[in-house]
Amino acid sequence: MKCYEWFLLISLAPISFSAQSPRPADERASVQVPRNISLSAIAVQPNCPLAFEEVGHFAYVTGGFFNSYRLRNIGTKPIRAFKVATSSGAEMGIPRELGLIILPGELVPEPGTERDIIVPLTIDRRNHLKLAGPMKGLVILMVVNVEFTDGTSFHDEPTYQAMRTFMDKIGDALRERDEIRKNRP
Repeated sequence: MKCYEWFLLISLAPISFSAQSPRPADERASVQVPRNISLSAIAVQPNCPLAFEEVGHFAYVTGGFFNSYRLRNIGTKPIRAFKVATSSGAEMGIPRELGLIILPGELVPEPGTERDIIVPLTIDRRNHLKLAGPMKGLVILMVVNVEFTDGTSFHDEPTYQAMRTFMDKIGDALRERDEIRKNRP
């Protein structure tokens, strides 16, 4: 399943969420953001039955960012529902009401959403999207909870909430720093 999530830009620039806001074809062109500008990281979660694969971070040429990834059931039990999230608070999942079952070893099926068009990151696009200079962003992907068909579950909500609180503090500190710098004589 390719999933598109909000991206926490440490500079707190405007962002967009592609999965819930379908874009016309001419607005779906995107570039892969260089890792030295924006780093996607996956939280280490012992005994977690879902694994992130093919993680990438992209920027629409018209503005806005998204993360793309696939999820695989690496556990031993079939999964009936789950929720994953990012350090910026974007959440995505499959509720039990859908009746979808993800067997061990299977990838979560991709939704029937429009495809983004990946274009080269030219110098003009890099400058237009401000994808140069020091690192500007970090996003951490994690599994919040998983429900198995046998009624048992994996839960990491406390870690997710702790991460969100920590990342909010970092964002507040950076905004405060930027405000001080902006108001210096």
